[in-house]
Amino acid sequence: MTETPPILFLIFNRPAKTKAVLDTIRAIRPSRLYIAADGPRSDRPADIELCQQTRALVDTVDWPCEVRTLFRDDNLGCRQAVSGAITWFFDQEPEGIILEDDVLVDPSFIRFAAEMLDRYRDDPRVMSITACNVQPPDRDYDASYYFSYFKYFWGWASWRRAWELYDGDLADLNKRTGTRLISNIWPTPGAIDYWYPILKDVRDGKIDSWGYVWHYSHWKNNSLVITPKTNLMQNIGFDQNATHTTSSESWEASLRAGSMHFPISHPKNVERWLDADLHIARNALGIRKDSALKRIRKTGKKIIRRLKSNGRTAT
Repeated sequence: MTETPPILFLIFNRPAKTKAVLDTIRAIRPSRLYIAADGPRSDRPADIELCQQTRALVDTVDWPCEVRTLFRDDNLGCRQAVSGAITWFFDQEPEGIILEDDVLVDPSFIRFAAEMLDRYRDDPRVMSITACNVQPPDRDYDASYYFSYFKYFWGWASWRRAWELYDGDLADLNKRTGTRLISNIWPTPGAIDYWYPILKDVRDGKIDSWGYVWHYSHWKNNSLVITPKTNLMQNIGFDQNATHTTSSESWEASLRAGSMHFPISHPKNVERWLDADLHIARNALGIRKDSALKRIRKTGKKIIRRLKSNGRTAT
């Protein structure tokens, strides 16, 4: 049996949701648990008590476990707090699993991630493993998982050697390099109009996100994401207190965790399944030639308004 990898648990100011995720971690009983929390926001007085209540849950860890914490006094925001926490984690561990305070993963994801971390530990073609699958339920698979260029961050795992490629500043992103990279990664109409404005706004500090930076880092290095054939997670964070996941009516809010069956069967080749990624582009992201630019402008304005006035998430 493969040893349970260490887990990084990212928390903030949602004690009820944090307790729900911690209960699932308790069932897994990792021997090493890292817990990182951003500080309360200066313009949100309620954050002080909520952050204290959330951090107090660390004292409820009641199984044999080495617990290490990184609790910020000041609020750094999503991008710096989360990326800094992941760097702190990988400074101490060569590989592991990252869970946020609103993501419930099926216990089988832990075993799946552990086996994938072991199998692809020294393979630079692979940078991460996700728990999330948004493919049609009737899709046929040749193996227990497939390789993608797209990554959902709702339950994932990676290695120190991959995180070292995280390009925190997007310093080399410009119109020429960005459009060339996007067109190579996403050969579908509307992809440049969708992705480039997002990446540019992240680079310029208009969108406070580490996740888009991690996407870009994958694409720059032509690296793959291991995606299970069964969705293994549920996001319980869709509510008015979130920044990006505010609508409980979103189709993503309806995702429920299934289980991975073992033993795992492996793909014949380590290569992207393009058809599956095109499904994500067209259906999950809504990237189409006639609608992408209009959609991203509308979505971008909403995100910026929320970032300015209505809280945050860890993505």
